[in-house]
Amino acid sequence: MMKVLRVAALFVLLAGMLPVAVNSESTEVKQYIQVRAASSMLSILRTSAELYMEKHPEIVISVTGSQSGSFRSVKSIIEGTSDIGGSSSVPDEVHHKMMEKNGVKVVGDVIQNDAVVPIVHPNNPVAGLTLKQLKQIYVGEIKNWSEVGGKDLPILVVSQLGNTGAYETWSRVVLEGTAMVTPEAAFLDTASTIKSAETNEATIAYSGFTNIEGHANLKKVVVDGVEANVETIRNADFQIKRSLTLYSLENSSGEVKNFIKFVQEQVHQK
Repeated sequence: MMKVLRVAALFVLLAGMLPVAVNSESTEVKQYIQVRAASSMLSILRTSAELYMEKHPEIVISVTGSQSGSFRSVKSIIEGTSDIGGSSSVPDEVHHKMMEKNGVKVVGDVIQNDAVVPIVHPNNPVAGLTLKQLKQIYVGEIKNWSEVGGKDLPILVVSQLGNTGAYETWSRVVLEGTAMVTPEAAFLDTASTIKSAETNEATIAYSGFTNIEGHANLKKVVVDGVEANVETIRNADFQIKRSLTLYSLENSSGEVKNFIKFVQEQVHQK
């Protein structure tokens, strides 16, 4: 059996991975759990992994992720490179074909509600929009902020990349599953969409609520009279909604299932 020296309370983020070591004594590792997740879920998963390993020093949990991690996280479960995949979107047709080919079944456990929120620069006077107006902006029918009560300024439409959970939710709810984003839009990763809204008064963008909570340098747009906040998202009142879910194989080990349950408990305690 492998021996791992665990140094108390030492956590260094290296290449997106959460290294693990919480016991000053040499501990026999019984199981290694690999978690891959979307950026919207990394914070809660890393915190939960640290707490879980303090209680179970025989378990090593590694958490990695990326800003386009939803699709890849589920894919990694099917391919067997991860034990748990954190995703803000449901498995799509590509995933289901992969499951059929590999002869596996993936199951999901929801850990919390989330939302995808339209965001603009703090100096933008537009505070609220309707779902219809958001769709008109994103398909290119509304091109200037003055058409929705703002300045006489051309709208810079910013969309997230097509492999993100935020894009999937936005496409399903705002674009109603069929409309296409205007070809004049800029397609950026999660961090870049947020940066654009923080620095450019012309920008309209969107992001998962967990990625922008606490950001003081941008404005969250009210949608159909409902503000995106912890309460409206928890109660599913905000319309552009989604679930943050941990996926695993149906026949996963008991320890994998135990950690998923532990994460759910941590979220519910917040």
